[in-house]
Amino acid sequence: MQIFSLLLAITLYFLAPNKYDFSLCYIIFFVFLYIAFITLKKESKKGSIVNFSLFFTVSFFFVNFFYPIFIYPFDKYYFPVFSRFYFNEAVITKSTALALVGYCSFSVGTKFFLDKNKTSMGNYASNINVKSNLILQYSYNIILVLSWGVCFLLFFLAKDGILKRSSDAFFEIEPALLVVSQCLINLLIILNFYLKKSFKNFAIAFIYTLVFIYVGDRGSAIQTSLVLLFSYNIFYKKISKTKVTLIFIAGFVGLTLVSSLRSQDGNNKKLNDVQFTHYYDFTMDLIVNNRNLYAGYDYANKNGINYGMSSIPYLFAPVPMLPSFITTNLYGVKPQELSTGSILTNDVNATWGLGTNLIADIYMQFGFLGVIILMFLLGYVVSKLELNRKRKLFVTICYIFISSFSIYMARSSLFDTVRYITWAAIIYYLLFYLFKPFLTKAK
Repeated sequence: MQIFSLLLAITLYFLAPNKYDFSLCYIIFFVFLYIAFITLKKESKKGSIVNFSLFFTVSFFFVNFFYPIFIYPFDKYYFPVFSRFYFNEAVITKSTALALVGYCSFSVGTKFFLDKNKTSMGNYASNINVKSNLILQYSYNIILVLSWGVCFLLFFLAKDGILKRSSDAFFEIEPALLVVSQCLINLLIILNFYLKKSFKNFAIAFIYTLVFIYVGDRGSAIQTSLVLLFSYNIFYKKISKTKVTLIFIAGFVGLTLVSSLRSQDGNNKKLNDVQFTHYYDFTMDLIVNNRNLYAGYDYANKNGINYGMSSIPYLFAPVPMLPSFITTNLYGVKPQELSTGSILTNDVNATWGLGTNLIADIYMQFGFLGVIILMFLLGYVVSKLELNRKRKLFVTICYIFISSFSIYMARSSLFDTVRYITWAAIIYYLLFYLFKPFLTKAK
């Protein structure tokens, strides 16, 4: 059925007119709902309702399908970004159909691996086999100390912006330091649950999250919260459907408040200045990225694809200064200037970053076939990690890391997770093999 849905989505894409078509958008929307239901039903059977696909699907819906169905026909300029920055309204139907193709391909990717691995997974995450529990205990202690040290260094360097409650507080900080601090916090949370350590050790993780929320920076706060959520669900106790629903509601309200309190000049507003008129205001942070889908699709059709050039800043980011070396020598620009988010921002001369869109990001780099292939691979990799997370601890770590991007990924670049997983691997294995020669293996 998922393969049939992909073929149907491809057909709808080629039949879609170069103008807004309300009826066809509704057909696309209902096909998405159907395939999303099938996908989530199958994914939940792998172990838990709390999985990558659930959060990714909800985010993907608001980032790609909500605006053309529920807002554009009635008040297309409700969110200022749609009136302030030009986008070609004629590509709405076509690009929405492309998003459906991408999601159906993702769904097929998750099914492909499931069909090849129908064996039972046996015991739960607490029985993951690691070579030496004693080495892991020592590694955890080092990570705990490093988390406090690196985070306080980060806060010290950004203290002026933090005290001013500026959303640009961490803008001038070396990106590698931000990535390492996030990786340390994530590893601390995961290992704390796995080793059943005291919840008091989460103090630095909560401080870290609250500081980013305080200055209006949602990315790190969301990532840390999802690592906490997935670790709790895997290692401690499964989260019920009711609690998941409440988490979504609280998350949308919280995310919108943080977003609304942040202004584009880098300063923050007061709480009593924030007003909400419609229910979909609480999903504003995701809905506004519908514009990036249309703008990115239109840009690629007019200027051609760049064959992966925009992925250089992400793929080589784990090696400090390597992206700058490559882009400066090959293209004469800084790495951030090559990202699709920067391209879309500069295309309309916006004074702040407009971000990007997962489907637009892939299409701008690899075209229609790229959307099908890369979204399939995303589904395949996620499914493989999810099914094997009960066998190896590091696979669990990779799965939780990629799941921490499940909400953000739909509105960002596909390869944004590479540097985080790479740095996590470096830290994890460096500490593991550092202690291995000196400690006796635990039986």
